[in-house]
Amino acid sequence: MNIRPIRATEIQEVVRELWRPFAEAQEARNERWELADDAEEAMTQNFSHGVRQNNVFVFVAEVDGELIGYLLFEIRDTPPIFTRERDCALDQLYVKPEHRGQGIAQELIDRAAAIGEEKGAETIVMTIDAGNDGALGFFDNLGYEIWRHHLFKPI
Repeated sequence: MNIRPIRATEIQEVVRELWRPFAEAQEARNERWELADDAEEAMTQNFSHGVRQNNVFVFVAEVDGELIGYLLFEIRDTPPIFTRERDCALDQLYVKPEHRGQGIAQELIDRAAAIGEEKGAETIVMTIDAGNDGALGFFDNLGYEIWRHHLFKPI
């Protein structure tokens, strides 16, 4: 298996083959995540813009030429009211179901942590849907702790 930065020529494939199932799983767990008709086009533009930024990274996991997972993360400065300066924010993590349980997600996260540390991040943070029990269990097993809860109420 190879973990590496996404190539610009792969963005559409990653969006179609990896992001789409990630987004559809979110949509199935929470009606608030209903996908727009042009979701793939919008996400392709988002990835294209993101990879041109100095603080946004997309890494892919590849086995025998097949893209089997990805991680989108950002090194972001915290507001100046806090003493810690920077976080490594995991935004999207997905591994194809048939490749789960093989340490791929952990390797993607390790890559993000190494880059985060290199760039001065002190913590890894992420948001996980409340109904995503698999992700919650995975990160709990890795020693992550709940830091905040996001609440919503329709108006």
